[in-house]
Amino acid sequence: MSKTEWFAPEEIAIIQVRQLRKTIHYVYQRAPFYRDLFDRERLLPTDFKSLDDLRHLPAISAEDLQREHDRFLCVRPEEVADIAAVASRQAGKNVDCWLKLTESDLSRLAYDQQLSAKLLEVGERETVFSALPWDRCGLSGLATYLGLRRIGATVLRGGQPAARDLDAVLGLHQPGTLYADAEYLRNVTTAAEREGVNLRRRSVRRLVVLGASLRNQDDSPNDLGNYLARLWNAKTLMMSLHLEASASFAECEAGCLHAHPEVLHVEVLDPQGRPAAAGEVGEVCLTPFGVAGMPVLRFRTGELAALRTGACACGRWTPRIGPLLGPKTEILQLGGKTWYPETLRGVLWGEPEAGAFVFAAEGRGGKEQMSLWVEAPHPKVCARLASRLQQLSLNVKVRRSSLKEIQALQGAGNQAASPVIVDRRLGRA
Repeated sequence: MSKTEWFAPEEIAIIQVRQLRKTIHYVYQRAPFYRDLFDRERLLPTDFKSLDDLRHLPAISAEDLQREHDRFLCVRPEEVADIAAVASRQAGKNVDCWLKLTESDLSRLAYDQQLSAKLLEVGERETVFSALPWDRCGLSGLATYLGLRRIGATVLRGGQPAARDLDAVLGLHQPGTLYADAEYLRNVTTAAEREGVNLRRRSVRRLVVLGASLRNQDDSPNDLGNYLARLWNAKTLMMSLHLEASASFAECEAGCLHAHPEVLHVEVLDPQGRPAAAGEVGEVCLTPFGVAGMPVLRFRTGELAALRTGACACGRWTPRIGPLLGPKTEILQLGGKTWYPETLRGVLWGEPEAGAFVFAAEGRGGKEQMSLWVEAPHPKVCARLASRLQQLSLNVKVRRSSLKEIQALQGAGNQAASPVIVDRRLGRA
């Protein structure tokens, strides 16, 4: 196992510069996309002497990967071992990319996930239930499986069963950890509570959640994190998986999302594409090291967070990001506040009786307001949500709505799948 997570910042920088130079020379020699990009920008591999020199290279997006595809490929077709489908949400819409991975890429991905599993304190001889997708060319289930096997864990690839079926499998095999995406985990937990299935009596003591933040901006557990912890009587931890960059962030015991510096360099960019100051919210941008098939440099994830430096409360010095705040295309300024999608989703997903929902900025001029349109079985749900939002100093008008109304709002002028926030203010897009 790597020990770089305990290295000082100066030592981490030395390792990353060495890795960066290798990566720059590799893509320049092998990837047509990067050869053309370097030539267009009048850059040479020898121009990159430090991590700061990366800023001279334009950042790329999932749309570039989708459009240019095989021009990122650095190996011969016969060296490709796996072809995976990855869905990204950028520029207000879903972007589907195909990634081609070599045997060494699969091994590197396993190593990245091994590092994350160790950070999450998954046991070496533990049984782990994985509810992550495995079929239809999905990569998240395969990636976590490879990493868990690498640490010696036994993996139960259980799919996404209904509440009673999940309860039966957990009772039979007694896994200590459960990996799942946030939407499934929230839905199956709510269904179990509704059906009288007591998940607290099962062996699971650790939930590893992908796809949603479990923390507020001050690192305290948000409503979703508290809800899952209460219903499962388990520790809830987040992992953020960025498959386009073959990389992940995992929570330490202090609740911070750490990168693995020997395989990944992290930047956070301001709206002008410049490096944001430490602690300032911006777009997370990733440069992975050691990818052979389709490496990327300065990949813009579309996700907002703040870069944190200095020593973490857990004792590590590795680069880390604050709680993910959601896609940059959905943030809004209204009423003197910045409205972040993940903050709002954490509140709604922590209310078990809330169904589909969308926050809509409405009105014009001095009469602008934020409204919550939510599918709810009775008015008490709306009252609880209004009270919770008020506790967070968020002035929101709560409307009990139908699924059809909510879907119409989410689809109007927005190509993203189920956006949390839409802008309906007059005179705005």
